Amino acid sequence: MPDLSDLTYQRPDLDQVENQLRRARLHLRLAMSAPSALAAVQDMERVTGQYRLAKALATVACLRGGQTGMEHGEELDFFGRAEGRYLHHLQQFFAALASSRYRAELETQIGRLTFETAGRFRYSFQPEAAQEMARERQLVAEYRQFIDGLRVRLDGQDQTLDQIALTLRSPDRALRRQAALALDDSLAAYAQDLDEHCDNLIKCRQQVASRLGLDSFAELAARRQDGLLQNRAAIEQVRTTVIRYLVPAAREARRLQKRRLNVALLAWYDLPCLFPGGDLQLASSLPDSLERAGRALRSLSGAAPSLIEDLLSGGYLAVAEDPSQIEQAAWVDLPAPAMPFVHVRSAGSSRDLFQALTVIGQAYGAVRSREGAGSDSLVPPDGLLRQVQGQTFTLLLLPQLTDVIGPVHDDAVMLHLTEQLLDLPRVCLLDEFASGLYQNQLLTADERNALWLNLEKRYLPDLDYEQMPCLTSGRAWQLETAFWADPFAAITPGLAALTSLDYLGQIRRNPASAWRRFDKLCTQSEQIPAGDLLSEMGFASPVDPDTVKKAAYVLCDSLSL
Repeated sequence: MPDLSDLTYQRPDLDQVENQLRRARLHLRLAMSAPSALAAVQDMERVTGQYRLAKALATVACLRGGQTGMEHGEELDFFGRAEGRYLHHLQQFFAALASSRYRAELETQIGRLTFETAGRFRYSFQPEAAQEMARERQLVAEYRQFIDGLRVRLDGQDQTLDQIALTLRSPDRALRRQAALALDDSLAAYAQDLDEHCDNLIKCRQQVASRLGLDSFAELAARRQDGLLQNRAAIEQVRTTVIRYLVPAAREARRLQKRRLNVALLAWYDLPCLFPGGDLQLASSLPDSLERAGRALRSLSGAAPSLIEDLLSGGYLAVAEDPSQIEQAAWVDLPAPAMPFVHVRSAGSSRDLFQALTVIGQAYGAVRSREGAGSDSLVPPDGLLRQVQGQTFTLLLLPQLTDVIGPVHDDAVMLHLTEQLLDLPRVCLLDEFASGLYQNQLLTADERNALWLNLEKRYLPDLDYEQMPCLTSGRAWQLETAFWADPFAAITPGLAALTSLDYLGQIRRNPASAWRRFDKLCTQSEQIPAGDLLSEMGFASPVDPDTVKKAAYVLCDSLSL
């Protein structure tokens, strides 16, 4: 395994990449035997692997703040401009692969997942919709730029949304209220602009769907999803079951929070502050905590060195400590022989560690799946499956983290599970809101806001915005980045949490056996579709209402609700 510092970035020659992609596709079409067809797939894997590595290194440089001799912003712009041409050739190769006469033989070599992905890739890119898709990406990017640039005036200073989010966790209730009112004022100033931007995005996405011969973007989004998530009727059942079982549990968690904070009424600005003293602090810095977690993982997995230790020693795990920014963790999948890169922005609380472990768990799934497949896959695994791996990895490590977290271990675990509970109704709300909007594209701004308020009453029945006119009018959705970026994927982390929480019972009964099954789940994740693999490995389906009930039981038992 090379160290990250040993990898050299070089911008791809796009014309050369296109020629190599054409040759690989032609090789596949003209293959006269299964071994020849497999060789064509391997040619394609090499070309895409080189392209993905270059793009990943540009992304890593951006996360780390750049590197000598490289303008990472310009390089990411290059890949943004190249995306349409690259995806066009990838789509053509997938079409040839799906119709190959040697499909049966290839499935045994590269797995069914590749063919399932190939079948739905046509809904992710088509040349006839390239212009509209580029416009969609532009509109999403403009929203992100707006959010990044939005400033809230508080105590005579302009603050970012991240800084306001941290202030809303402050133990000072008066300060929380002041920050919330300032945020409401700032959002109100741009609310109509965001309404117009939403209209444009909905219209653009409908045009994309029409170009692909579909009636609505809701239908298109479903066909783009992982196989297990295409069953929208099943997801609707999950949402209904969440309202019945998890919303009451979340209300009880909020009642206990109100008692801990010693307030008569839990207002919107109180919700992020789960403990009267504010955020829980780790016993040591996050880099030191991750080193300790690496040793804990070695003990659990039996692998020496552990993945965390490998990431740290190879420079693939970077921590940026910034108490003025909200915690954030991300990972970039660098193709073999490199390791995935994990970047964590630390605000100094126990949340930093849990977010870091979740993305490290996804990186663990990527590494083990390569080892299981023997090479990098042509396609990434199901996004749902990676989410399950990340969240389950964290739950598996919980019993090992006592010395890592320190005296606040029990409270930190309670905080982590409580936030998982509270997030489940929220992501279901986002999913139903997206369904309502994209199934009826003609909703006015007022009707959108009314729909949001109605859903808040169902999923967040105790919500009280107090004296915040903008949020009270139903505009909280305008701050939900997931709704703008990929509205029907917003529920995916919640569905993954249901499967992982159900597995928590097995982790507690037999940690060693639970780890072995989890590890096996990871090794097969680039070959078998998520639904089939979860079933084969004994994991609960996230779209089964019974999984919601079991997750509710685990949470209520763990949190003494």
